[in-house]
Amino acid sequence: MKRFFLLSEILLCLSFLVQAQTPPEGSPVARWGSLHVQGTQLTAENGEPVTLRGMSLFDTTSYGEYANPEVLAWLRDDWKATVFRAAMYTNYNGRFVGEAAYGPLVKAVQAALDTGMYVIIDWHILTDGNPLVYLPQAKAFFTQMASRFGSNPNVLYEICNEPNGKGVTWADAVKPYALEVIAAIRAVDPDNVIVVGTPEWSSQPQIAAADPLPFDNLMYTLHFYAGSHNQTYLDRLDSARALGAAVFITEWGASNAQVTGSLYVPQTYGWIAELEHRQISWANWSLGTKLEPASALKPFANLGGGWSAGELTESGLLLRRLLRQEASGVQFADNFESGNFKAGGWVREGAALDKNLAVGTASVRFEGKAALRKTLLSETVSSWTWSFLARGEGWKAGDRILLEWSTDGVSWSPVKETFRPEAEWTLVTGTLPVEIERKSGVQIRLRSDFASASARYWVDEFALAGTNR
Repeated sequence: MKRFFLLSEILLCLSFLVQAQTPPEGSPVARWGSLHVQGTQLTAENGEPVTLRGMSLFDTTSYGEYANPEVLAWLRDDWKATVFRAAMYTNYNGRFVGEAAYGPLVKAVQAALDTGMYVIIDWHILTDGNPLVYLPQAKAFFTQMASRFGSNPNVLYEICNEPNGKGVTWADAVKPYALEVIAAIRAVDPDNVIVVGTPEWSSQPQIAAADPLPFDNLMYTLHFYAGSHNQTYLDRLDSARALGAAVFITEWGASNAQVTGSLYVPQTYGWIAELEHRQISWANWSLGTKLEPASALKPFANLGGGWSAGELTESGLLLRRLLRQEASGVQFADNFESGNFKAGGWVREGAALDKNLAVGTASVRFEGKAALRKTLLSETVSSWTWSFLARGEGWKAGDRILLEWSTDGVSWSPVKETFRPEAEWTLVTGTLPVEIERKSGVQIRLRSDFASASARYWVDEFALAGTNR
């Protein structure tokens, strides 16, 4: 009877085997093909380094309606995303979700195949904590997924989202679990990339790197939230890489770890700049409409993509901007949500926070003779660009706003002499002069020069980008 059961399992798996699906021309998978891990770097089929960037669905069971070909095509073409994380929570109300939950995940993976996106099949343990709790189910699940989709280069397997809880160490829980689950995957799919969670909510890749798993094409996870996790987490990332491990940031958020309050935009840009410098792949939390600051979509967002700015949350606007800029050049941004100017490192000379809003809860108001200046971390940066949202009112002839630069804080040169006082919020963009490229001590300054008492100018969502040497 036992032999018959095992044979039936094998036949079931074989019944799912399908030929690899040809990715659409110009898609990420058509460009990079089958991914591999070489040392600490994720690479394309031809060996070139690859940095995947994209979004994590909140949950295929709860928000699976957004995991369709139209949405993924929009993420690919408009947001410039290259990877989609199909997260499937494994535990609801203390019970295993059961095989009924596999259907929405399968549809999400198929949508990625249809659009040529890379897709992470995420066994999203969280409240279950210890991955060993559902080890038999995990082995059966990943055997089925590998049998059905493993012939496609699109697929990456994330075998345990965030191991956590008392006694859930690498040696006693995560590694024993990973040894069995990876063996089950490799019995069917010998080479697609596998990502392994690390202890303490995937915050300890250096522990895994010190006692690595004996498999190829393997990566370990680090998860961070910009409002809660800082240099300590970055040091862990670097320690893991120094030990020879490849790391994939399969989940990060621009909020705090509790996913409450406002976003931490300067900290987010700081993190992204560090990841880009190291060519670390990432997926943001999350694509969904849950009422929390890390969600990218508002509740009425179109189920077929094509989202307007009004359908995106502050996090969605931020992530679209990051992805469309390919995140490679973002050096600094401030949405002025901190309630003061200190988080952005600004020196304030008369400029004030106001509730005349483009996004969020605050903007900067200029009136009379006011200024806001900042020193750039510019020694290794060239090809600077700047952008912000702005609106103005009450201007008379001769009133103006200037963007200026200086290398000594005394002598200032104009970048742009003045801006139009648009009645509605308008995106303003431009470049900084070549004279400041790769120089230290460079400052920029926004300054109002208003003669009329009625003149006002508001600025929000200030951002700087450039190319690191």
